[in-house]
Amino acid sequence: EMRRAIAGMKQAEERYRNSQGWFWSCDSMCQRMKDKYEFAQQEAARVQTKRDSIMTEARREVGIWSVFGVKEVRSAFWSAWQSGKEVASRWTM
Repeated sequence: EMRRAIAGMKQAEERYRNSQGWFWSCDSMCQRMKDKYEFAQQEAARVQTKRDSIMTEARREVGIWSVFGVKEVRSAFWSAWQSGKEVASRWTM
């Protein structure tokens, strides 16, 4: 469901961007494409919110010390560490 919503949003955005004129001017067709794009964005946000609530409930059920909880915390830690490492390497170049 999430993949479908994101794909629909990307297609709507592409149609909207392609319908824009010179210097991003927007006629009535462009406005319709923009409305469709904004609707697709809202749909993707709704699906994301639904997914997040399901994941939150699942985390609440299994707890932090479960295999799933520990794996997620490790993943978040190493992701943050890698991000910090990349920032530090950019600053020291």
